[in-house]
Amino acid sequence: MCNYTANTTNKKTLIEKYKRELKRSDLEPNTGFFLNGFSFPNLNIIKTEEPELIDVGKWGLVPSKINTSKAANEYAVYTLNAKSETVFELPSFKDAIRPKRCLIAASGFFEWSHLGKGKYLSKYPHYIYLKDEKVLSFGGLYDTWTEKETGKQTTTFSIITVPANPLMAKIHNTKERMPLIFTSENENNWLNPNLSDSDIKELMQPLNEKYMSAHTIKKIDPKHIDPLDEKLIAPFEYPELTAINKLF
Repeated sequence: MCNYTANTTNKKTLIEKYKRELKRSDLEPNTGFFLNGFSFPNLNIIKTEEPELIDVGKWGLVPSKINTSKAANEYAVYTLNAKSETVFELPSFKDAIRPKRCLIAASGFFEWSHLGKGKYLSKYPHYIYLKDEKVLSFGGLYDTWTEKETGKQTTTFSIITVPANPLMAKIHNTKERMPLIFTSENENNWLNPNLSDSDIKELMQPLNEKYMSAHTIKKIDPKHIDPLDEKLIAPFEYPELTAINKLF
């Protein structure tokens, strides 16, 4: 799955990457070397409804039928991700996947590999990013909900996940999933409002691992970190993993 990202992208880089202008928004994107999805950070998104603008959305999709902040926060915990295999079926996503798809901008993301079992289980965090791009584009879907008490509207989103490519299957070796990521060539295709269901399904494929890089980092507690600490994404080697990799 994809519950933790990095976002160190500045406005200039975003505009250069997407060739679009920033939309005025009440939300400011959260930046840092480690963003916890369960704190529902704001990230830059590009929507099918306004494809010419770079907007801001809140991570954790909340359907428009939800109208209180309490209910929205409870709901969003379960909608950080949307599985490509069920996105046309589940009530949380089926109304959004056709008319409301989006790109979500980030610098990279995090996943853990597992070694051993039971009390001998160890988890090793990895930082994953694109080889030749400062910004990666997750594929997602979005909706807008209105808080009944205040009338405030908020755009929220989910990141779609797909089966892992070989690199991610090795890293995320328990569930073997990865976020939907687009090459620059396919970004605008995802935003096309006229896609058929089969077109959408064809685009929901794992990114070729040749575009990706990854390295292990020091073990971290997502609840107790400084997200602005650049050392969070610094390469760190584990002798036991190095030994195993030499065998295969």
